[in-house]
Amino acid sequence: IEKIKYSIKKSYMRKGEEVVRKNFEAVDNTLVNLREIPVSAQATSTIELPPTVSANAPEFVRNVTAMMMAGRGDELPVSALPVDGTYPSATTQWEKRNISNFVPVWEPNVCIQCGNCSMVCPHGVIRSKFYNESSLESAPKAFRTAPIDARGFPDIRYTLQVYLEDCT
Repeated sequence: IEKIKYSIKKSYMRKGEEVVRKNFEAVDNTLVNLREIPVSAQATSTIELPPTVSANAPEFVRNVTAMMMAGRGDELPVSALPVDGTYPSATTQWEKRNISNFVPVWEPNVCIQCGNCSMVCPHGVIRSKFYNESSLESAPKAFRTAPIDARGFPDIRYTLQVYLEDCT
C-alpha cells in the first residue's frame, strides 16, 4: 500500500494536494471493503463449451484454424500446416469471433472522410462506403450517414461502418 500511495503522489502531485488526498482515500476505502470470496479447489460446472467452429467447416478449418482460435496453436504439428505457408481460400468466414471489448463508433459530424481508419484497421473491420442518396429510402432511421465532402457530388452520401464480428 505504501508503494501504491507513493506512486499516486508521484503521478498526481502536480494536480494538487486535493487530488492526491482523494486517491489516498480511495485506496484506504478499498482496503476497508475487501472481502474474501471462497473458491472451491475443483470446478463444479457442468456447462460444456460450444465447438470453436461449426462441424460444417472445411477440414482445414476444423483441424488447424480452430486450434489456433482456441489458443492451442502451439499444439499443432508443423505437418498440419500447408508446406508453402498459404491457407485455403475463404477460411476467414469461419473466424467470426466477436472478441473485442471496445469497438469504434463512427461520428459523422467529426469525420473528415480521409479513409485512414479503414486503411489501417488490421482486420478490414472498418469499412467506408460512398453511395447515391436514393439508396437511403429504406434505411433505418438510426443509420448514420453524411454528405460526401467533395464538390460536384450533391447526391452522394458517405458512411463508415464497423463489422463487429471481426473486430479484435
